[in-house]
Formats: sequence, structure tokens, C-alpha cells
Amino acid sequence: MVSVTTLWAIQVLLVLVGHVYSLWIARDVAGQLHPGDAAARASQLPMLLSMIAFSVMSLWLLKQPTVMRMSWM
Repeated sequence: MVSVTTLWAIQVLLVLVGHVYSLWIARDVAGQLHPGDAAARASQLPMLLSMIAFSVMSLWLLKQPTVMRMSWM
């Protein structure tokens, strides 16, 4: 079995790799869509800011303790 700490580290690594990879792909697509480097970089600012916010929220959610909640329906 895998310890909780190891599992959390794997999840963090996967979140960060996925977000870096998505920004890399977005940079390539922006380079194809915009002729100039400045225009391509400027088009990526909203994506960069939203991915940073998404990464922070994902990592925060992964760090939250898991609590079993029961529903008494």
C-alpha cells in the first residue's frame, strides 16, 4: 500500500505536470495563431493567470483532510 504522504506527493506532481503541459501547448498554439511574439505573449496572459489560480485551488483541495460525512435521509 502507498502512504497518504506519498499519494499526496504523486497527486501534486501530476497536477503540476498537467498544468505546465497545458501552458506549453497553449504557447505553441498562440505562436501559430499570432504572427508576432509580442501578440502571442500578450494573448497568453489570461491563460497564465487562470492556470495559476487553478493550480493553487487544486493544490489547496488536495491538502484538505478527507472526512466521511453520513447522510441521514
